[in-house]
Amino acid sequence: MKKFVFTLEKVLSVKEQMYEVKRNELFILHQRLNDIETRIEDNEKEYKKYNEDVNEKLRVGTTAPNIDAYKKYFVVLENEAIRLQKEKEEMNKRISEKQQEVLDVKTEISGLEKLREKQFAEYNKELQKQQERDIEEFVNEKISSG
Repeated sequence: MKKFVFTLEKVLSVKEQMYEVKRNELFILHQRLNDIETRIEDNEKEYKKYNEDVNEKLRVGTTAPNIDAYKKYFVVLENEAIRLQKEKEEMNKRISEKQQEVLDVKTEISGLEKLREKQFAEYNKELQKQQERDIEEFVNEKISSG
């Protein structure tokens, strides 16, 4: 009897490749999210540092133009914080979508693997029947010629 060949092996192979590609894409998205979170932390640290500087300058005394410059810089930092937060939300959305894609492909792979197991079980069953027929034929030949 011929060797077992899963009829959808090429489809399974393509799905497994898709799974790896999507997992790599998900990994990259997580790296980007980590980068965004680092930039958010850096922005918060800078805001805190400049806030402390302004409080110190106000305590010891400073000029109005200096205070105005700090105010303008705070606006820049606040705008950057808002932009980064939106970027983080968008990245979380993209990650969620990619996770679903990974899950969908993994589910398809699982279905194909179960189908392969079923086909292999049928193959083994047919192989066993063929072996039994061969043995029976061999015994009948021995009895006939004996």
